[in-house]
Amino acid sequence: MRFDKFDHQDNMAPPAFQFGKKHWAAVGVVVLALAGVGLWRYHVSQDLAAEARRVVAVAQLDERRAAVAQLRVNEAAFTLTERVQRLDALLAAQRAMALARPSEMAALLPEIQATELEMEQLRVGAKLELSYLRETEAKTAMAAGDFATAENLWREAWELQREINRKLGDKRRDRERELRLENEVSRQQAEPLHAQMQQELDYATKATKDRNWARALEHYQVARDLQDRLNRDFSRSKFSDLSAVARLDAEIAALNADGIDERIRTLQQTARSLDTKGQETAAVEALVEATELQRTLNERFRTSRFVSMERLEQLDADRQSILARKPLQVVSEKYGQVRQHLQQRQIYQAQQLVREALEKIEEVATRWPKARNLDEDMRLQLSFLNVRSGDVAPVQDRVYENLLPLPGSAGVALLRVEVTQADFTRLMSTNPSRTPGRTLPVESVTFSEAQEFCRRLGWLLGFRVRLPREAEMRAAASDGVEFTDIVGGVAEWLGREERDSASAPVLDADGSTITRVPLTERSRTRGFRVAVEIDLSRSATKR
Repeated sequence: MRFDKFDHQDNMAPPAFQFGKKHWAAVGVVVLALAGVGLWRYHVSQDLAAEARRVVAVAQLDERRAAVAQLRVNEAAFTLTERVQRLDALLAAQRAMALARPSEMAALLPEIQATELEMEQLRVGAKLELSYLRETEAKTAMAAGDFATAENLWREAWELQREINRKLGDKRRDRERELRLENEVSRQQAEPLHAQMQQELDYATKATKDRNWARALEHYQVARDLQDRLNRDFSRSKFSDLSAVARLDAEIAALNADGIDERIRTLQQTARSLDTKGQETAAVEALVEATELQRTLNERFRTSRFVSMERLEQLDADRQSILARKPLQVVSEKYGQVRQHLQQRQIYQAQQLVREALEKIEEVATRWPKARNLDEDMRLQLSFLNVRSGDVAPVQDRVYENLLPLPGSAGVALLRVEVTQADFTRLMSTNPSRTPGRTLPVESVTFSEAQEFCRRLGWLLGFRVRLPREAEMRAAASDGVEFTDIVGGVAEWLGREERDSASAPVLDADGSTITRVPLTERSRTRGFRVAVEIDLSRSATKR
């Protein structure tokens, strides 16, 4: 195939339009122009809107200022709610004006703050008025017996007052009313609990009287829990009582220990009965068990009213008294034999028995120191006789040499002379005399010292020794020969009948005058002699 050449240029279509840089530049100019026009129109519209708002804000502000000014001229004509509403509208207008004219915000700020303060004061007043209203309503509800409603009203009144106090300054706060309302709220809650607690106590008391210990314990425990709650949740109310919890704890402990106490009392009665029947071993066993129970009660139930150290001591003393009874009977028998030997002037035999009896009584005192039947006077006599065993014979010789039957008084003998300083010193280990001399009468002795000498001399003789009575001294004076120095010697102490007197009779040196002298008085011209309750005609006068 042959293709002839031909010129394509004459037959081709013209070239298409191409968008170049110049075209893009023109488009940009057009867009910017349009945007500028739109922005101008936007600002114009905004300015128009802002001006409209400013016009409206000014009008509203003027209107609401006038309304508030009218309110201030005659506040009594408006209710609190109306005043709050007008001030609230003024505050909204002031804030709108500040937004509409920012350039005037600085000038409007003090006015806004003043309005806000007045608004707050009105709101506080409204809350205070409402608080007082709720208080009145609470009292009315209480009078009607609607305590649940009253409690809610008291609480609302208290919360309003508390909120007011938080917003006010220290000088304007009413803390006293807030505290009073709080106490009322607490009382509304605490009073029913207290009434319930008192009811539980009444139940517990009745159960105790009925000796229903389990029921009483249950009610006391409930009452204790209620009082504990009152103390914890209402500590500032009048129903709070810490000591009441302690008392209830003591009652609970007592009830827990009551069974133990009854067992102890039963064992005590059993021990007495067994001891009376001569069953000493069984009686001691019962007392041992009672003692252990009392010790357990004291240690485990320390708040119980049955805790008693005194009863513990009593139980122990009862047990020791039973155990010591037979040994002490042996001591008493030996002591009786000692007195018989001393009365018969059988000194050696008396000394042997004194040592045996003393050893036995000391053993009893060591093993059973709480025994009630331990005769301390007997123990003292035996100790004295043991220590002064070497003085028994010479003292008896001296006494019997100077002891004479008293005329007209069977069974009584009297020293024919006063007690000498040697005699007094031998038994008392002291000599109070101001004019010393072994053979001279002892003087400057008190009444008690004279009586103590008589007591000790009686231990050595085995007979009762005492101060002579007035009639006995006058009978001796009438003898005129055997008894010396009754007239013309020293004044002498006499025995007294009364026990509660602070004085005792004294036979003066003239032998005829009786005077009363204080028991503790000492005189260098006053001594004494002794009377011995002995029948010399039947008693041995020789060893």
